Amino acid sequence: HVFLEALGSNSQLQKLDLSTFGMDSGAALCLEASLLGHPALTALDISDNSFNETGIRVAVRLLADPRTKLKFVDAGMMQNGVEARTLAYNPSDAEETYSGEKALNLQRPHHR
Repeated sequence: HVFLEALGSNSQLQKLDLSTFGMDSGAALCLEASLLGHPALTALDISDNSFNETGIRVAVRLLADPRTKLKFVDAGMMQNGVEARTLAYNPSDAEETYSGEKALNLQRPHHR
């Protein structure tokens, strides 16, 4: 994880390919912490690793964070028997109210 932690200090890094890097869920979370607010990174490939849905959550959080310049993340072909899922944006999702049982509780790590 030391390598992943150091990536955040390389301010010139624009594209990063960590496909088939052997990352697990813990490494994906470490990568996220390192890259949040990165000043130059625009493309990240974390495909073909074994971090299941955690990797997808990391990718979405990195893309959505206004502090990053990230525009593209490839998180396909996850390992450990977990099928890669296609993420698609449906405009009607934005109109649905997420409250009650559907509400996200950001105090819980698995909701972030």
